[in-house]
Amino acid sequence: MNPILDKALSQALAGDQAALAEFGLERHTLKGSGIPGGGVEWDERLTLTGDGTLTLSSNRSIVDMSSEPIGLYTKQDKAETVRRSIQLVREAALAALPPFRVEPVDTRIRINVSCGGVVERVTLGLGDPTVLEPARPLLQELDRMAQSVRADPVRSLRIELDMPDSVPAAKVRLKLMIIFQNSGKEGYWLTHPGALRREHRWEQCTLVYGRKPEIVPGFTPPPIELQASPLEPVREEGLELLWVPRGEEVEQRFSCIMEPPVPGLYLARAVYSSYLGEDQVSGRPRLRGCAFSNQVELEVT
Repeated sequence: MNPILDKALSQALAGDQAALAEFGLERHTLKGSGIPGGGVEWDERLTLTGDGTLTLSSNRSIVDMSSEPIGLYTKQDKAETVRRSIQLVREAALAALPPFRVEPVDTRIRINVSCGGVVERVTLGLGDPTVLEPARPLLQELDRMAQSVRADPVRSLRIELDMPDSVPAAKVRLKLMIIFQNSGKEGYWLTHPGALRREHRWEQCTLVYGRKPEIVPGFTPPPIELQASPLEPVREEGLELLWVPRGEEVEQRFSCIMEPPVPGLYLARAVYSSYLGEDQVSGRPRLRGCAFSNQVELEVT
C-alpha cells in the first residue's frame, strides 16, 4: 500500500476527523458488454464514506435473479462499520495481489480506496478464487454492507407478473399484467413500455418462457430452451414515460402471442429493460436498467 495512504488510514482508524472526512471506499461490480451512451448491462456501485454514509446503486441483478429489485439505496451506518472497513482494507493488502486476467464481458470488481490525497485502485477478477483469499474478509464485509443498505431504498423497481396459469399448446394471444413496484422514498420516471425502442436489444418488455426440466437424481438437468414474446400494451396511450410514485405500485396490462410447442409444465417470467436516455427528465429522476419478475409455473395443455 502507498505509505501516504497507509498513514492516512491509520489516522482515520485512530479517529482523526480530518482523515475520516477524506476517507472513501468503493466496490464497483461490472459485467457484460457496453451499451452505447448507457454504460454497462450489469453495473452495481457500493460506497462508504468516513461519516458512515452507505450507498448502493444497482441497474440489474448480477445473476439475473427473479424478483430482485434494482435502484438506489442509502443509509447512515455506524462508526464501527467505518472503523472495521478501514481495518479490513489495510489487512487486505490489495496492491500486493497479483494482476488478474479479465475479459471485457467477465464479471470484474473494482475496489477504490481514497484518503490523504492518494487513491488506490485495484481490479479483481473471479477466475481463480484462491488468489482472492487475502481480500476475502474485506469482500465479505462489503457483501454484508450491500445486503444491509438494501433495507433503505431511495428509489427501487421490482416487477411482478400476473398471468393465467394454463394455456393450450398452440399459438394463442394471451393477456397479462405487470405491476411496477417502488418501495423507496422518492418517485421516478421509467421509459413507458409502449415507448421502448425495441430495435435495441437493451430496450424491451418481454415474456420469457420455457419447459421446466425434469429433475432426475444424480443427473444435471439440461438448460431450459427459452422462447420470448414481446409484450404489447393493451391500450396505446402515446406516452413516453411512466411515473412510479414513492411507496406505491403501478399496474400495466399487456397482450402477447405465445406458442408453446408441446404440453407440459413451463416456467415464465417478465423482463423489463430500458438503458437508453438520461438519469433525469426535467429535474425528476429516471430509473434505467433491467428487472426480472417473479417466476411463475404455467401448465400447457
